[in-house]
Amino acid sequence: MHAFRAAFTADLPFGRGRSVGGEMSKALDAVVGGWKLAGTFRYDSGSKLVFGAMAAPTEVEKVGGIGRDTYWFDTTGFAQQAAYTRRSNPWYYDDLSGPNFKNLDLSLAKRFQFKSRYNLWLRMEAYNALNMMNWANPTLTVTSSDFGKVTAQAAGYYGRQLQYSLKFEF
Repeated sequence: MHAFRAAFTADLPFGRGRSVGGEMSKALDAVVGGWKLAGTFRYDSGSKLVFGAMAAPTEVEKVGGIGRDTYWFDTTGFAQQAAYTRRSNPWYYDDLSGPNFKNLDLSLAKRFQFKSRYNLWLRMEAYNALNMMNWANPTLTVTSSDFGKVTAQAAGYYGRQLQYSLKFEF
């Protein structure tokens, strides 16, 4: 499995003394200027698929389909293992992994300062900001009617979620 992680924080270039709107009024700068953007990105190429005890072929071809009528890998040669026999199939296949995983989380924040000791923080967060679908691994139970199929989203993973918060410091 290959994994990539990235994180960033940036002051947006809007407002007084900045590259965009450097000459704007104080009132407009109070609303438009001083925003901070932060985010994290995650990519995983797909985890190894670990098979239990079953009758299985020595090699498996990845098909890469998603859905009830499509197989993720070629299921030809897989069968339930006979009772009281030793496990003989491989735990995993070198070129076979589950679906990849991509996610981008973002936050946008601004501090409004009143006098010298009062601050009001506004923060907006978007989890799964691009609303990407991440699929679970295929079913690996050979007796299941969905064996070899990817039919569900990754556990604990949801569509885009937005969260807003307001904090007053004094």
